[in-house]
Amino acid sequence: VIQHRDVAPHVHPRGQDVDVRGNVVSDWKCKERAETVLREIEKEHGLERVTPSREVLRAAPSRGELERFNRTGELSAKMALQGHVETALRESPTATEFIERLQLSGVEAIPYVQKSGRVTGISFRKGKELMKGSDLGRGYSWNALQERGLSYDEQRDRPAVEAARESASLGREAPAPPAPERTFA
Repeated sequence: VIQHRDVAPHVHPRGQDVDVRGNVVSDWKCKERAETVLREIEKEHGLERVTPSREVLRAAPSRGELERFNRTGELSAKMALQGHVETALRESPTATEFIERLQLSGVEAIPYVQKSGRVTGISFRKGKELMKGSDLGRGYSWNALQERGLSYDEQRDRPAVEAARESASLGREAPAPPAPERTFA
């Protein structure tokens, strides 16, 4: 166990990569198994419970992003986009309002729309930085945004969704669309 006594004192448990016979331990589903064990240790010893990564909505900043912020005071593109999306999501907006709010903050929403009209995903672009919603964290995918309060009604919001999609692709290289659904003859 490695103990840090910084702003928020905490420990980092570390495991071995080999067993007692010297054989390499399989790392298949290693992170999930380790988190399960850590949650049990937290409970057993009355420690503060850390939210499991599969439940966290917002992707944590990387070490490099934190170091850059500490050095320059500048947010990374991911952190800035997360903030803009959070702000636009306040008070459970319609998809039309959400897109408009993002546009006012200089962020393009790029919905992925099937020919049937069904929205299957969303990306965000600010300047040259383009990221899928899921790259910002589990809570930023199209479905998760709706679970968090975004109201989407195809009849009401489709014009704004289509306009956002068109606007984002005009004069720029559009992001690759999601893979088409497989059909078998």
